[in-house]
Amino acid sequence: EKIAFIEKKWKEIFPAVGFDYWFLSDEFTRMYEMEARVSSMAKSFAILAILITVLGVFGLASYTAGQKTKEVGIRKVLGAAIAQVVGMFVWIFLKIFLIACVIAIPIAYFMADTWLSGFAYRASIGAEIFGLSLAGLLLLTLITVSYETWKAARTNPVNSLRSE
Repeated sequence: EKIAFIEKKWKEIFPAVGFDYWFLSDEFTRMYEMEARVSSMAKSFAILAILITVLGVFGLASYTAGQKTKEVGIRKVLGAAIAQVVGMFVWIFLKIFLIACVIAIPIAYFMADTWLSGFAYRASIGAEIFGLSLAGLLLLTLITVSYETWKAARTNPVNSLRSE
């Protein structure tokens, strides 16, 4: 109703000039269309990367548990508790995780800062973003590794040492 009224007044004042209008929200949508596409693709690739990482960590945990069956058996015969055996495996994967963090955090910060510098109104990158991301990844890693480590810690040491 308002647009029709404005168009009528426009034609009264400027009869030779056509009336063309657009909404500011439509203009912003057109301006950030590429960023919306990139965001959608980045989410898809991030989910795929997390899935591949989980599968890789699970495979590495299975391989490590298989390689250390005799060591776990000897530790259990000598009186190690299940928590100590699980802690041994967790420490291995925690070291790998920390090395990956040292490599990934500067790269991610630099890439995000470079991407954000192209915007007029810029959001800052806080440490809490990296902290929450790393905490989530650490939790996902520990959950992935926990099955294999628990299984290796619960095995009967007689079965693993029988061939010695």
